[in-house]
Amino acid sequence: MVEIVVDDSFLISQILECGQSFRYKHIENNIYDIIAFEKRIRINQVGKHVYMDCSNEEYNRLWVRYFDMDRDYEQIQSVLVKIDPVLKKAITEKKGLRILRQAPFEMLLTFILSQNKAIPQIKVLVERLCETYGHMVLDHYGSYYTFPTAEVLAEVSVEAWRKLKVGFRAPYLYDAIQKVVEGVIDFATIEEMDDNMARDKLMEINGVGQKVADCILLFAFGRVEVFPLDIWVRRMMTHAYFNDQMITDQIILEFADRYFKGLGGLAQQYLFYYGRDHQIGK
Repeated sequence: MVEIVVDDSFLISQILECGQSFRYKHIENNIYDIIAFEKRIRINQVGKHVYMDCSNEEYNRLWVRYFDMDRDYEQIQSVLVKIDPVLKKAITEKKGLRILRQAPFEMLLTFILSQNKAIPQIKVLVERLCETYGHMVLDHYGSYYTFPTAEVLAEVSVEAWRKLKVGFRAPYLYDAIQKVVEGVIDFATIEEMDDNMARDKLMEINGVGQKVADCILLFAFGRVEVFPLDIWVRRMMTHAYFNDQMITDQIILEFADRYFKGLGGLAQQYLFYYGRDHQIGK
């Protein structure tokens, strides 16, 4: 068991339930199970004390990076809250949110699956995928399934994908997996690219547009400057900054790039979570 002391920028419920992660289970209070990197970890937060059911070695090897523990979120928040009252209100309410550093291949498939789906539906699809093609692991909490590898999924046909009830996403998933296996999409290379090159490379995959590519860059690669624009973010942005006018996505993206001082991904996540919870602009 590892115990860490955190500040107000770490609240496990907000980290997990803000729409960036889909392989977690709420046990009770601030106790959650998370499955990532073929491991399951139980987290229990009591005030500023966070208890993680893992060894010190595993915590340092996996979970420090996963929870983005080396980034100073309080300093970032001190910059963002000065920008405007809307963002300040969102951060004040959702200040325990952090950007997780998740596995790139898992994020690629997850955010292809996420298109036109609500969070509970995404969780069901991801879990069905893992139960069908992942590896079952037994630990002292019972059994769970790992996220399947690209090599295993390379043998899955478009028709087999459709049997998993993924709908129109089936050929997109197939294309993504083939490009990963063939080396057309290489995550180590993407890690070294600038944002525009990395986004363009990801968008070579059928069905991956800018929003999905930016979600991968933010939630797998920690590119906190990118600004994924989905329906909730659009509603929040147009309501808060454009007086509910009909405007293009490009105008919003250009505004965000200038306005949020290179921290658009974090600003987006605070605004998304706050706007969704309060049904702003709906």
